[in-house]
This record gives sequence, structure tokens and C-alpha cells, in this order.
Amino acid sequence: MRSISMPTKQTSFEFIPMAYFFSENDDTPADDTLGQGALFQLEAHLTHDLSQMFWGSLNVLYAFGGETSKNGEDQD
Repeated sequence: MRSISMPTKQTSFEFIPMAYFFSENDDTPADDTLGQGALFQLEAHLTHDLSQMFWGSLNVLYAFGGETSKNGEDQD
């Protein structure tokens, strides 16, 4: 007879920092220069095995930065 192993009801936590960097775009139809500041993100996942077939997860994503500009002027 074959034995089926049950999950260990593990809990795991992942934390993922990310950064996006952009260059200026001066190739626009109106000869404008468009820019965007660096965009930073923090992402986290908390996962728990509930049974052999089910698991639950809580996820969080926080982003900041990424301000845009047109011809050097901030664009709210």
C-alpha cells in the first residue's frame, strides 16, 4: 500500500523590492521632452498551506515615485 504524505502546513514569507528607471523621450510629434522619475515598489506575500489541496495568501504591493514631467515641468 502506498502512503500519501500530508503537507506540513508550512507558512512562507516573500519580500520583493523592485526599481524601474526611465530615460527621457524627446521623439514626440510636438517636439516635447517627456520624462519620468524612478519608480520603486515593495511587494510582499504571506502564504500558508491549509491542506493538501488548498492554501491561502495575503499580498501587499506599495509603489512610490514615478513622477512625470513635460519639457522639464512636473505633471501632477
